[in-house]
Amino acid sequence: MAVTVSASLVGATTPRMVQIEVNGLTIGDEVTITGSTGPWSWYVRGASPAVASSSQLIRIDNTGAVNAPVVYTVRVDGADYQTAPITVTYDGDYLLTSLDGETVVDFTWLDNADPREIAIDQHFSRVPGRRSTVVRFSEAGGESGEIAARTSFVNSRLLRAELGKSAPMILRTNGDIRDVPAVQVVSVAAAPSQLWAGDGGTSKQRVWSLSWVETEDPYATVAVTNSTVADFNAFILTQGGTVADFNTWMLSQGGTVADFNRFDFASEVA
Repeated sequence: MAVTVSASLVGATTPRMVQIEVNGLTIGDEVTITGSTGPWSWYVRGASPAVASSSQLIRIDNTGAVNAPVVYTVRVDGADYQTAPITVTYDGDYLLTSLDGETVVDFTWLDNADPREIAIDQHFSRVPGRRSTVVRFSEAGGESGEIAARTSFVNSRLLRAELGKSAPMILRTNGDIRDVPAVQVVSVAAAPSQLWAGDGGTSKQRVWSLSWVETEDPYATVAVTNSTVADFNAFILTQGGTVADFNTWMLSQGGTVADFNRFDFASEVA
């Protein structure tokens, strides 16, 4: 069976997610999926790589570039297949999101010349009897930098909540903002802020200096799912029950539906 690939917009989130569907696989095939726009590329979660367990593999990308045509390249045991270009539209050309994509922080990117530094991994030693210094080196450890961001009152609250988790965030752009990458996973190491003075001293907006360090995606191997409450309701009905039955069962277990919604089911993956 020939391998075929496609990409489509799914979900009701803003921005929307992209579903990549791969068909014609053989069980045991190694599958890697990357998204790209212009010179930038990134791995799709749960496919870096994945091993096919059936003839079909579906993955969701909720970390990709916005407002730019994205092509997904699917590598199956060394052979590459590409989707048609697909664009995730958004009101702005950049945003910060939580790792799960549920929290979106809109901001105005202030011009601070985007200072960046590469973490060069070198160790120098003086060795008796040698004229020159000896160097030990390994691959550089990514970048660090600082974003100057102005946020509204609502987005300041969202940003505070995310910073309070101390978890990495995802910086997504259209891939065409000077030389800023389309996708970067960043951990904010410091976040001083002050009220914006641009409207006569009455503003609720804040200006942040977000010092960040590029990090690995802690969820790189976890496949993203796209389910809705309607999907869940339909499933419950197939089991011979109702949503009310489920609510009653949750209460009998000492929990609530809100507890169920908040649970991190990724922690249950074997």
